[in-house]
Amino acid sequence: MSVVIRRVVTPRIAAMINRASGVTEAEALARASARIEGLRAESLAALDVALEAAEQAGRADPADLDGLYDRASEVVELAGLYGLTGLGRAAYSLCDLADTLRAGGRTNAAAVAVHLEALRLLRHADDAVAAPILDGLKAVAARVRG
Repeated sequence: MSVVIRRVVTPRIAAMINRASGVTEAEALARASARIEGLRAESLAALDVALEAAEQAGRADPADLDGLYDRASEVVELAGLYGLTGLGRAAYSLCDLADTLRAGGRTNAAAVAVHLEALRLLRHADDAVAAPILDGLKAVAARVRG
């Protein structure tokens, strides 16, 4: 007759979580923040490249809404990483505008140009300056929606 032997295997990750030598949540967040700050200069340079690409996409062919959306989306991501809220919201508004125009099968070079100019202005602006610019973008988007 056979004997059944049962072994309880604890996954390695469970053992690591329960180990007292791990880092606390606060330590992990502090380390992550330090790493992100270490990449700040490189990321802000990438943000400037993304802004330039968005401007080129919008000025070269305002009808290329897919390209414009993709470039503005990159700006949203990079702006969010470093707390550039106004810039991120303006870029999001440009993405929304591109979606609205694409869905309606239309183009609106003036609305795109206003958004691109706002991105340029908000790149180095603080949130106090951003509020009226963002309100203006909302008005432009509302007008385009009809």
